[in-house]
Amino acid sequence: MSTLIVALGLGYALRKIVWKWKWDVKYPWLFRYKNEWLYTLMGRDVPVPPEYPEAKIYVRVEALTKIPLQEETARTRLYRGIVEGFTTEDSGALRDILLTEVERGKFRKEPAKEPEFYWKPVTPGNLMILKYSELQNVNITYLMELPPSSSPTEKTVATQSSRSG
Repeated sequence: MSTLIVALGLGYALRKIVWKWKWDVKYPWLFRYKNEWLYTLMGRDVPVPPEYPEAKIYVRVEALTKIPLQEETARTRLYRGIVEGFTTEDSGALRDILLTEVERGKFRKEPAKEPEFYWKPVTPGNLMILKYSELQNVNITYLMELPPSSSPTEKTVATQSSRSG
């Protein structure tokens, strides 16, 4: 029994150490987690410049969704938000993307003017869940928030696009 408790404790401690010190990124051949969505949607392996070790990475997605009303009248909507988390199927396939600070893309139509695109905050709500099965495409942008002691601006680290099928 004590061997089991020691094994569980060591496993838990090692997992925490791997996560905190990003050993899964530094030594992927030994510690990398199996689910690639962890790295894509949480920005886990986005490089942080050595001069900003306390910088925080955020992942913003713009997602075009298909709303399944009826087969012939399906509509699409564009959403943008910061990834808070995700869920997967038992097989590892992506099920949902959880977003905060969500905005919906809209067009303002005024007579005798070209339609104007703008982002409208989705309220009320603190968390939006996008079903992966309803996504047409997703654009992923990694944002870096620098510590207060440095420049207050955000830098776009990288952009990656993917298409769901």
